[in-house]
Amino acid sequence: MEHIVYCAADYGILPGDYRETALALRKFLDSVRKNSKVTLEFTPGTYHFYPDYAYEKLLCISNHDEDTLKRIIFDLSETKGFHLIGNGAEFLFHTDCIPFYAHKAENLTLEGFSVDYVRPSYSEAEILEVTPKTTVLRFDRDLYPYEMRHGRLFFLGENFEHELTEWLEFDQKRCAPVHNILDMNFNGGRGEHFAWYEETGADTVAVHIRDEKSFLPQSRPGNRLVLRHHPRSHPGFYVTQSEHVTLLNVQCHHATGIAFMAQRSRHLTLSHFNVCLSKKRPRIFTAAADATHFVYCGGKITIQKCLFSWMTQSISMVSTLVLKRCCNPVVL
Repeated sequence: MEHIVYCAADYGILPGDYRETALALRKFLDSVRKNSKVTLEFTPGTYHFYPDYAYEKLLCISNHDEDTLKRIIFDLSETKGFHLIGNGAEFLFHTDCIPFYAHKAENLTLEGFSVDYVRPSYSEAEILEVTPKTTVLRFDRDLYPYEMRHGRLFFLGENFEHELTEWLEFDQKRCAPVHNILDMNFNGGRGEHFAWYEETGADTVAVHIRDEKSFLPQSRPGNRLVLRHHPRSHPGFYVTQSEHVTLLNVQCHHATGIAFMAQRSRHLTLSHFNVCLSKKRPRIFTAAADATHFVYCGGKITIQKCLFSWMTQSISMVSTLVLKRCCNPVVL
């Protein structure tokens, strides 16, 4: 049986900033989910996906923070022979959601598109001044909105507000983590720095340390910070109990967790799957955790000609592979 090819535009799945795009996509997927050998082809352009009409499921995801129901935009569960062709389309996601989820899928291929978020789960700042007890930061408030409340610093998203918990410092020349640097942790219960915050200008904030500790001696003005304030809650691609899943020529510029997460699945292929910076958005981070995790996966796992870069959880690692009871060797 040959593939039946559908054009996304014919079903109201259109490039542009439309809240109804996710609803049109959901109606299409529900109508073809039980069919075999279906191809959905996108026209080039930028597509916006909001969670208003997303699927909702309670998921237990390995190595992620469990918070509430997960909203899913592309739910490809129980498809057999589904093929998505992006033709270079850019998929932009709004608020907390899982872009792609596949449960009990077979012969699934995702090809030729990029994934990013309008408001990423982390923020950035530039260091203006450093003393042992105070660091002054400058923000791009349009990209990374925040509010000061009673000496506390909260970062805002389209449907979240989270307090700063830690940061990682990047050298201004190398654009890589400062040599021998450690995460700075704030206001926790395990010996972190206890800090309070003071707004010193329209886009500047002074961070003061209250306890006997000091800021790290490697810190320098001009360096940039990745500010962590969001739970690790949503992988970019989440695959469970599926077989023969392929990602081909896919760019993942951000995920609110691990970029590609697979559990209890077999025969997985990542070819030219790049976790990389976006040329359109000036950031120094990609996924909010590792590039890949494979948990209790079997069969043949192939990772070929992939770029894994700038992940904030394991910035110095090419990839993280968590393999348990894998029947055959991994092919890199």
